[in-house]
Amino acid sequence: MKASIRLPILVFVLAGCSLQPAAPESGVAVPQIQFLWEFSAYDYVRASPLVVGDSVYFGSDDNHVRSLRAATGDLVWEFETADNVTSAPVFYSDLLLVGSWDGTLHALDVSGGHEEWVFPTGGPISASPIVLDSTVYVGSEDGNLYAISPEPGDMQWQFQTAGRIESAPAGANGTIYVGSTDNVMYAIRASDGTVVWRFPTGGDICTSPSVADGKVVFGSCDRKLYCLAAETGESLRTFEAEGAITSSPSLSDGVAYFGADDGLVYAVSIDSGRLLWQFQADAIVQTQPAIWRDLLFIGTDAGTLIALDRTTGESVWSYQTGGAITAGPVVSEDRLFVGSVDRTLQAFAIELNDEVTSGGGTP
Repeated sequence: MKASIRLPILVFVLAGCSLQPAAPESGVAVPQIQFLWEFSAYDYVRASPLVVGDSVYFGSDDNHVRSLRAATGDLVWEFETADNVTSAPVFYSDLLLVGSWDGTLHALDVSGGHEEWVFPTGGPISASPIVLDSTVYVGSEDGNLYAISPEPGDMQWQFQTAGRIESAPAGANGTIYVGSTDNVMYAIRASDGTVVWRFPTGGDICTSPSVADGKVVFGSCDRKLYCLAAETGESLRTFEAEGAITSSPSLSDGVAYFGADDGLVYAVSIDSGRLLWQFQADAIVQTQPAIWRDLLFIGTDAGTLIALDRTTGESVWSYQTGGAITAGPVVSEDRLFVGSVDRTLQAFAIELNDEVTSGGGTP
């Protein structure tokens, strides 16, 4: 195992023992969430899945990338790499782009899983790639961010940081934003790899930035959530959590949602930096929250999948898997997908009741 990837503490319990919603205190719509299926891999599932149409794609520590039918969990095809796959796949044209600890970005034909081209780097790839304006960008633990032409996989440029890149970059308005374990967030011109600005923090940056409304929002292991001006890198505001932030933030309606190693889930106003609510989970929260309507789905290192009301932070549903959840759950339409260290990918159907619990108050 690589020292750079933190191994979760495993908590093995009976999966499926909690399908009923927790009782919220007040004014919260209760979801109906039905277990659909699970697919068993041969090792940890530590990568978020990708859902495209009727298919779900995911990687696992048994060195495989798999395509399943989203409705049933039936295997369509599988592709074997030379090492663990912990990065979420990305869809581009008819290609599935996925990195592996074998140091290679693999481009697979989505219909059959055949390898179309490969791009080798000098270190493991645990970060997911992104595609911006027909160019692929991916970070490697060799410290480089690479810009790659998707046809046929040729390098356009590379940018060297002084640490490992362990999280996906983000792109907007011709700029790529990426963090490194050298404690720096970089803004890089997408066209040629030139640095636009650098912003130093007090700890490793293992989270992916989120970009919206001219702002870049990300967390650091120095326990701070940063909000920077996307164009200049100027610090607009910070929020300090009680533990290292290894959960990438999700932004919606001017609010940043994220977890931390203190076991708390936070909702923070992007404009003011004010804490709106916090929820105490049962273990470290590394996962990026998934937003579905008025719900927020997060996973914990204790293997618990939790649905929170986005307005109040109240828990309205939970489900216990058999191992730590280290990659963010994914919602596509009215289906929820989550991988676990129990070696499974699980799928659920979601709908909201029309009923809302009565009462008042805040968590």
